[in-house]
Amino acid sequence: MTSGKGPGKRTGAGGARGARPARTASGARKVSQSRPRPGTKPKAKSKKPPKSSARKWIKRSVIGVIILFVIAPILGFMTAYVLVDVPEPDQLVSKQGL
Repeated sequence: MTSGKGPGKRTGAGGARGARPARTASGARKVSQSRPRPGTKPKAKSKKPPKSSARKWIKRSVIGVIILFVIAPILGFMTAYVLVDVPEPDQLVSKQGL
Protein backbone atom coordinates (compact mmCIF):
# COMPACT_ATOMS: atom_id res chain seq x y z
CA MET A 1 0.00 0.00 0.00
CA THR A 2 2.09 2.91 -1.26
CA SER A 3 1.11 6.39 -2.20
CA GLY A 4 1.98 8.04 -5.44
CA LYS A 5 4.34 10.48 -3.69
CA GLY A 6 7.46 8.34 -3.84
CA PRO A 7 8.84 4.86 -3.43
CA GLY A 8 8.54 3.24 -0.03
CA LYS A 9 6.15 5.82 1.42
CA ARG A 10 3.23 4.38 3.31
CA THR A 11 -0.01 6.04 4.26
CA GLY A 12 -2.20 5.56 7.27
CA ALA A 13 -1.77 5.63 11.03
CA GLY A 14 1.10 3.96 12.76
CA GLY A 15 4.35 4.63 14.50
CA ALA A 16 6.18 5.89 11.45
CA ARG A 17 8.78 8.61 11.83
CA GLY A 18 7.32 12.05 11.43
CA ALA A 19 3.80 10.90 12.28
CA ARG A 20 1.57 13.44 13.95
CA PRO A 21 0.77 12.95 17.64
CA ALA A 22 -2.57 11.42 18.52
CA ARG A 23 -5.47 13.70 19.37
CA THR A 24 -7.56 13.68 22.53
CA ALA A 25 -11.36 13.65 22.62
CA SER A 26 -11.43 17.47 22.65
CA GLY A 27 -9.30 17.59 19.52
CA ALA A 28 -6.10 18.77 21.20
CA ARG A 29 -2.89 16.98 20.36
CA LYS A 30 -1.16 14.89 22.97
CA VAL A 31 2.37 16.09 23.58
CA SER A 32 5.09 13.74 24.72
CA GLN A 33 6.46 14.72 28.12
CA SER A 34 9.97 13.51 27.32
CA ARG A 35 10.71 16.14 24.69
CA PRO A 36 10.92 19.90 25.37
CA ARG A 37 8.22 22.10 23.96
CA PRO A 38 8.93 23.74 20.61
CA GLY A 39 10.44 27.19 20.95
CA THR A 40 12.02 26.53 24.35
CA LYS A 41 15.69 26.10 24.99
CA PRO A 42 16.88 23.08 26.95
CA LYS A 43 18.24 23.92 30.39
CA ALA A 44 21.99 24.24 30.41
CA LYS A 45 24.03 22.87 33.26
CA SER A 46 25.26 25.52 35.65
CA LYS A 47 28.97 26.26 35.31
CA LYS A 48 29.11 28.20 38.58
CA PRO A 49 31.33 26.73 41.27
CA PRO A 50 29.51 25.56 44.40
CA LYS A 51 29.15 28.16 47.14
CA SER A 52 31.58 27.90 50.00
CA SER A 53 30.34 26.85 53.41
CA ALA A 54 31.43 30.20 54.88
CA ARG A 55 29.19 32.04 52.45
CA LYS A 56 26.24 29.82 53.33
CA TRP A 57 26.90 30.36 57.04
CA ILE A 58 27.02 34.15 56.62
CA LYS A 59 23.84 34.17 54.52
CA ARG A 60 21.96 32.06 57.06
CA SER A 61 23.19 34.26 59.92
CA VAL A 62 22.02 37.45 58.20
CA ILE A 63 18.61 35.94 57.50
CA GLY A 64 18.39 34.76 61.12
CA VAL A 65 19.20 38.23 62.46
CA ILE A 66 16.60 39.84 60.21
CA ILE A 67 13.97 37.35 61.33
CA LEU A 68 14.96 37.93 64.96
CA PHE A 69 14.52 41.70 64.60
CA VAL A 70 11.06 41.22 63.10
CA ILE A 71 9.63 38.38 65.19
CA ALA A 72 11.07 39.35 68.62
CA PRO A 73 9.31 42.77 68.76
CA ILE A 74 6.04 41.24 67.58
CA LEU A 75 6.18 38.54 70.24
CA GLY A 76 7.15 41.13 72.89
CA PHE A 77 4.22 43.37 71.98
CA MET A 78 1.79 40.43 72.02
CA THR A 79 3.04 39.30 75.43
CA ALA A 80 2.76 42.81 76.90
CA TYR A 81 -0.74 43.24 75.42
CA VAL A 82 -1.93 40.01 77.05
CA LEU A 83 -0.31 40.66 80.45
CA VAL A 84 -1.11 44.38 80.95
CA ASP A 85 -4.66 45.46 81.80
CA VAL A 86 -5.72 48.51 79.84
CA PRO A 87 -8.22 50.57 81.88
CA GLU A 88 -11.49 51.74 80.39
CA PRO A 89 -11.87 55.49 79.77
CA ASP A 90 -14.58 55.75 82.47
CA GLN A 91 -12.16 54.45 85.10
CA LEU A 92 -9.59 57.08 84.16
CA VAL A 93 -12.15 59.86 84.46
CA SER A 94 -13.29 58.71 87.91
CA LYS A 95 -9.66 58.60 89.14
CA GLN A 96 -9.11 62.22 88.05
CA GLY A 97 -12.08 63.36 90.15
CA LEU A 98 -13.91 65.29 87.47
